[in-house]
Amino acid sequence: MALRAASRSTHDATTQRAFVRAARAATFDDRPRVGADHATRACELARDDASLRAALYARFLAEVELENPQATRYLDAFAATDLSADDMLRLGGGRLFHAHRLGPLYPCIDETRALETLLSSASDPFIVSSYLTTRARALFSAAEYSESWSAIEQALDEARRSHLEFAIPHILAAKAHTATALNRNSEFRRLMAELDITATSSPHVVANTALLRAQAHLVSQRYTAALQILREAPVPADRGTHAELLAYLALTLSLLNNSHEAVLHVREAVELSRSAEPRVVVALVNVVIASNQGSSLGSELSSAIKLVASTGFVDPIVTLLRACPKFAPQVASFVRSDPDASAIRPRIELWARQVSKRTGGLTAREAEVLELVAGGGSNREIAQRLFISEPTVKVHLRHIYEKLGVRNRAEASALAVRNSYAATSTEVSDSESA
Repeated sequence: MALRAASRSTHDATTQRAFVRAARAATFDDRPRVGADHATRACELARDDASLRAALYARFLAEVELENPQATRYLDAFAATDLSADDMLRLGGGRLFHAHRLGPLYPCIDETRALETLLSSASDPFIVSSYLTTRARALFSAAEYSESWSAIEQALDEARRSHLEFAIPHILAAKAHTATALNRNSEFRRLMAELDITATSSPHVVANTALLRAQAHLVSQRYTAALQILREAPVPADRGTHAELLAYLALTLSLLNNSHEAVLHVREAVELSRSAEPRVVVALVNVVIASNQGSSLGSELSSAIKLVASTGFVDPIVTLLRACPKFAPQVASFVRSDPDASAIRPRIELWARQVSKRTGGLTAREAEVLELVAGGGSNREIAQRLFISEPTVKVHLRHIYEKLGVRNRAEASALAVRNSYAATSTEVSDSESA
């Protein structure tokens, strides 16, 4: 509709604004190549700084979606003009949007923090709401969950006060994501129910909603439920979101010890997008696969930690720790020993401690033994699976009993299931003593 208006118009200013609207609409509708073409035409028709800024920003958004490594040059051109408070927020939001897609997060989060003083003087509620939503998403990915929650609540208040109905489903999805990280389970369920009503018209939000539900199951260690949702999720047109779905599908499969299929989806995700989050999740899939194969985690875990440190995407590793706490001791150890991981170290160590409390302070090997016990494995089966001797299994079991304050494998298994110490809810019998 916006493009037809542009074609009918004979006035350059009106035509230029119509092309800007058409560019934004196309990019928002997961057609960034069309959006880039419309934005190029809008740039050509611009006759003043304000119209040029609008066209440059529309072109920037489209190029980020296309994962063009030169996308920031349009934002740099935008910044070279005289900027109002609204323009400064739009510029900051653009930098956050780019960092959230390709990283690194932390420098951009810190650089844009001062822009919060402009929120009260900005005149366009959509720009304010968009900036806050983008900032909240970046903070979430950096595992700054409390600050993310504050920003997303402000964004939602602004959108509702200004009747920005088209933006509300996107904001609700971001808020639901943060609710899972903060263990606000009742709030998460309420937000998801609202999303089910408001998000049906947006394929992008529908796909994100499916991913949200799957991640909520993952951190609750309900792998099979997560797998079903991810398999049935609609395929989004946005390459970054599609790659993210594939990466989390691979992670779920690897946690279910289906390494072969996980590798296939890893390849798809890598070929599809260069976005930071799918790349981080893929690195973590490689860690889980190495564990499944009984290999040393050193190389894979070191690579994953370095990627997390360079991009700032801490949330995927928090998701892995919550989904499978047995990795917490090794992850914490690698983060402490890597000099390049100083920026992410406090957040990861905090979550490693939290999930370790849930595992009763068990070592990584003890957590593996307990998981296999809770799955019904005999001492012989556990020894074969972990490539250790049966006497060693008995030693691990004795330590597990002491740490958990239980007397036998049935009590240990029941406690593991109740407190999510193990990733299974299979009942076991007390037929075999330690």
